[in-house]
Amino acid sequence: MARRFETIEDIAWRGLRLRLWCYGCARASEMDAGEMLQSFVAKGWPIDLLSARGRFRCRSCRSSADVLILPASPPPPAPPVPERTWAQEVEAFFHGSRKKRRLVERQPPR
Repeated sequence: MARRFETIEDIAWRGLRLRLWCYGCARASEMDAGEMLQSFVAKGWPIDLLSARGRFRCRSCRSSADVLILPASPPPPAPPVPERTWAQEVEAFFHGSRKKRRLVERQPPR
């Protein structure tokens, strides 16, 4: 049986994001649940989803009555940066030092 989320804190502790869906104009947006939880606690607002629903407005139609708050999966991790081969390292060093040498040669004498 799927667990129901009752507060923003429940969603944040699971590492999920908040998805806000507007029934009025059929638009959705996502935001970090942890950041929203911190913001709500700092302002002293209630963090249950029913009360929090009135604090969010649709960016398009500005409605707060038609907004639904859902948990969303976290964003996928960034792909790893490929390591440079030895040939690419030598090429970068060669062209980098060549560029620096040209800049020094073009400077007017003092």
